[in-house]
Amino acid sequence: MKLFLFLSLFFSPTLFAVDTINMRPIFYSGDPTTSYKYQLLELLLERTSAEFGPYQINITNSIHSQKRDINQLKSGEINVFISMTSQAREEVMQAIRFPVFKGLYGYRVLLIKESEQAKFSKIKSLEALQQLTGVQGSHWPDLQILQANGLKVESTSQHKSLYKMLEHGRVDYFPRGIHEPWKELKDRPEMALAVEKSLMLYYPAPGYIFVNRNNTRLAKRLNQGFKNIIESGEFNRFFNLHPQIVEMKNQANIKNRTLLKLSNPLLTPKTPLQDERLWFRVGN
Repeated sequence: MKLFLFLSLFFSPTLFAVDTINMRPIFYSGDPTTSYKYQLLELLLERTSAEFGPYQINITNSIHSQKRDINQLKSGEINVFISMTSQAREEVMQAIRFPVFKGLYGYRVLLIKESEQAKFSKIKSLEALQQLTGVQGSHWPDLQILQANGLKVESTSQHKSLYKMLEHGRVDYFPRGIHEPWKELKDRPEMALAVEKSLMLYYPAPGYIFVNRNNTRLAKRLNQGFKNIIESGEFNRFFNLHPQIVEMKNQANIKNRTLLKLSNPLLTPKTPLQDERLWFRVGN
C-alpha cells in the first residue's frame, strides 16, 4: 500500500508539475520582486495554483532590445514577455488580452531638456506639437502610432542613443510611459533632462503578457488567472493600491495636464476596449 502511494505521488503530474516562468529583467527599486509586473504575475499564478499546480518565476540577467526579447520568446529562451501590443506582435506571439497596467501604457509624459520647459508650456494642441520632433525606439509600436498621428519622430535601435539625441538637441522630446521616466532621470543626472510639466499624450495602448504561440497551457493558466481576479474585484484593488501605481500617478500629476488624444491604428479588433473594468481613466 505504501509503495503504491509512493509511486502514485511520484508519477502524479498534477502534484509535481511546476510551471517555470522565465522573463526579462524588471527595473524597479532595485528588487524586481517588489515590482508591479512581478507581483501581478505572481498573483495570477497563485490564484490558479489549485487547478494548475505550483510555479516558479525566474528573471534572466541579460538586457536586450524588445526585438531580441520577442525572438527569445519565439525560441523558448524566455516564456513570458510583458510589453505594449500591436497587430504585428499578436501575429507572432500569443497575447493574454488583459491590459496589465489597465491602459496606463497609453498615458505618456515627455522627457525634454530641462532648459526648454517654456517652449512646451505654450503648446495647447496636437497641431502645435507636430511642429517639434520626438524620438522613439525603432522597434517600438509607439513609433508607428506617433507617426500615424502626424508627429515628426526620429528613431534609433540603441536605447542609450534615445537620451543622447535629446541631450544634444537632435530632437525636442522623448515620450515615456508614466511608469518610466523617473528612474531614467535619476540614472542620468549629468544630462540635465526633465519631465515636461504641462502635457500628456494619450492613446489606447494595452500592455499584454505574451507567451509563445505553442504554449497553450501557460496561456490558459494566465487567462484563467485574470478572469479570477477580475471577477473577484482583486485586480482593481491590486492596481489601485500597488505602491508603484500610486507613485507613478502622483509623480505624473496626470489630473493637471493638458491631454492630447491620439488614435492607435495598431490595435486589433480583439482589443477589449469596451470592458471598462480593464481600463484606467483620468479622473478615476
